[in-house]
Amino acid sequence: MQPRGKRVWWFAAIAVIASGCASQKPVSRAQEAESSPAHRQMMIALAQKVESSLASGDLAGAQREALEYRAQPDADQNLLAQWRQQIWTMSENWGERDGSRRVKREIQGAVAQRRKQYAHERKMNREAFVQWLAKQGATQDEPLFSKVDVHDGSVQLWVTNQRMAELDFNMKTLAEINDVVVARCGCAGRTNVGTSDTGFPVYLVRLDPDTRQSQVIALPR
Repeated sequence: MQPRGKRVWWFAAIAVIASGCASQKPVSRAQEAESSPAHRQMMIALAQKVESSLASGDLAGAQREALEYRAQPDADQNLLAQWRQQIWTMSENWGERDGSRRVKREIQGAVAQRRKQYAHERKMNREAFVQWLAKQGATQDEPLFSKVDVHDGSVQLWVTNQRMAELDFNMKTLAEINDVVVARCGCAGRTNVGTSDTGFPVYLVRLDPDTRQSQVIALPR
């Protein structure tokens, strides 16, 4: 028969071990999947696809793959921030045409048309123009754009996912905004629309010299 003191110690040790086991949280299937070699290999492959698309100038491909990578719970946020910056830089130059005389002539013709069409808007000061932009596509309840930034020859508009469906039905509004930018800057003009939820661009609006019209380009989201 064991002495009473030893028996108390034995039961206490069992209780400590049981308590320690109970405090350990079970590993979920999602966590197991994220730590699996197959998942890690998939993340590496996705990252390589993004880098390859960026290197080749494939804007849509780079964004599509970056968003797929972002959807993973263990996505590297620093890497995403780097890609996001590169994609925005690429989008700024997207749609640029050669500097031939024909292209310059078509752009000058489009600028002249827009300046006549938007004579009032092109004379607005910066503050009035920002207010005009904020009203575009707005309802009585709230504005369509969550943020408006005005730069030389371009505007940057931001929209939330909650208002994205409304934006999708306002392509004419986006084209008109870029037309006003063209009239104000006397250049080809650029309008970029991003979503504040992911930080990536969703629409680019560029003046097409061939048609002399502002064209809206949708990006993956």
